Amino acid sequence: MLYREIIGVVATSLLLAIASPALAQGQGQGQDQGQGQGQGQADRDMTHQMDKTQAMDRDMDQDRDQTKDKDQDQDRDQDRDQDRIHQDEAIYGSALMTAEEQNRYRKRLEQADGEQEKARIRAEHQNQMQERARQQGVELPEPEPTSE
Repeated sequence: MLYREIIGVVATSLLLAIASPALAQGQGQGQDQGQGQGQGQADRDMTHQMDKTQAMDRDMDQDRDQTKDKDQDQDRDQDRDQDRIHQDEAIYGSALMTAEEQNRYRKRLEQADGEQEKARIRAEHQNQMQERARQQGVELPEPEPTSE
């Protein structure tokens, strides 16, 4: 907002600087045709300067909007990436699972009727992952009680 006010003051100063010589010239000539031409040129110059200032304001607004949109896109992408990372961390043994298996597991948990059923599904899953780790010769950490 302050920037627009500064631009307005600068534009007004420029317009006065442009218009002043033409007005002074018109006053010296009296009411003849030359004064009308000088005033007309000053008016055109003033209008042209105002148009340029408005165009600059529009360009700056557009640049600011584009920057804001890019920032919002980056924030959304970062949030989505963080969600994906945390989803994988939340599933015990996720490194041993395919994406399809992870999705099926999540869906089973979502569809569980209560906390007891979720606990049963988690315990079953942990046993399966520990068995898979033994078969593959991989060591999994002990599951945390509230890891999922």
